[in-house]
Amino acid sequence: MLMLHSIALYAHIIIGSLALLVFWLPVFSRKGGRLHVKAGQVFVYGMWAVAISGVLMSSIVWWDPLAIRFPNTTLDPARAAKIVTQQTLAAEFLFMLSLLVMNSVQHGMLVLKAKTERRQLRHWSVLSVKIALLITALLVGIKGIMQQQILLQIFAPISLLSAITGLHYTYKTNVRPREWILEHFSGLIGCGIGAYTAFFAFGGRAYLQDLLPGVWQVLPWVLPGIIGTLATLWLKPKYRRQYRVQAPAPTLHSAPAATEQS
Repeated sequence: MLMLHSIALYAHIIIGSLALLVFWLPVFSRKGGRLHVKAGQVFVYGMWAVAISGVLMSSIVWWDPLAIRFPNTTLDPARAAKIVTQQTLAAEFLFMLSLLVMNSVQHGMLVLKAKTERRQLRHWSVLSVKIALLITALLVGIKGIMQQQILLQIFAPISLLSAITGLHYTYKTNVRPREWILEHFSGLIGCGIGAYTAFFAFGGRAYLQDLLPGVWQVLPWVLPGIIGTLATLWLKPKYRRQYRVQAPAPTLHSAPAATEQS
């Protein structure tokens, strides 16, 4: 298990670092252009690898934290119990972030492919990720409140919102013309938020704890969420105007779902 965890960790770090750099190319390049498409594909494949390796690593640590974090080490019972509690909570947090990345990249790309034909979004393989994220976010959020862990209290609601909004889009009666563009945009931004948060919370923790003492260590962990949320609020109206995403006309009866493909 230790070797499997090490392999997944190295793949997670290398692929994740490259994907986080590539993330900005489709964000700032011309939408639908060659660079946007190619860089977006690289980012998506990278995020799938990051999410899957994150789920694998967190599951292994959750199952046996002492064997992974302190192999071949004898610990006194009190310290061992404390380490198990800490590492289990960290593993559950990483598991939730990995599911957040997986849900965001899956939803963001499927709405691009399906457009208004949302039956693809109702496949069990898609719904299972959303439901797993929803349940995990609830459990992690409760633990965050009980143990007064600020990061869990912040990102559990974000993860819960991601699952709920994705399910709402999947099952709501009507979709606006070209609304899938906004869903694609929001999904990939959410994916970037989850990935950068995991990077700062785990990968960059050793470097940042010396630069940012005390409560300031929380700052780089929450910055991706703050920046991503502000970017979404700023860019959504722009894309809504650019791609003419209009609200459906009010009717007395339920109208059939929009079928416009462009």
